[in-house]
Amino acid sequence: VFALFMMACMCGASASTLAMTMAPKFKLVATLLFGILALCLSAATSGSWVHVCFLGFLCFEFCCGAYFPSVGVLKSAIVPEHVRGAIYNLFRVPLNAIVVILLLNDFSTVTCFKLCAMLVSVGLLATTQ
Repeated sequence: VFALFMMACMCGASASTLAMTMAPKFKLVATLLFGILALCLSAATSGSWVHVCFLGFLCFEFCCGAYFPSVGVLKSAIVPEHVRGAIYNLFRVPLNAIVVILLLNDFSTVTCFKLCAMLVSVGLLATTQ
């Protein structure tokens, strides 16, 4: 199972590299990526069918693999080099706050995944603005 997840992540990174050479419009790629990611994570939270959950997580890993090279290119183009470390650290504060809130509460696994799907949906809305 782990090997399939890693393979899906690697395939996503390769697909992202190909997509960026064919269609360099990052906003379109990011919007599609966040939309697919939200759908896959929502399917993974269904919990009733193991096969649907597994395919949802495979799709999620594919999107995660596509996310990192795409965002790396975007960040290098937008964030100036001399302030990059400070800006990245500022973005880590809300991320760590979300993690602490999730860990301190006694949420079920399905609830955590639903919250993550909601946060990815917020990311989708942010890319469409």
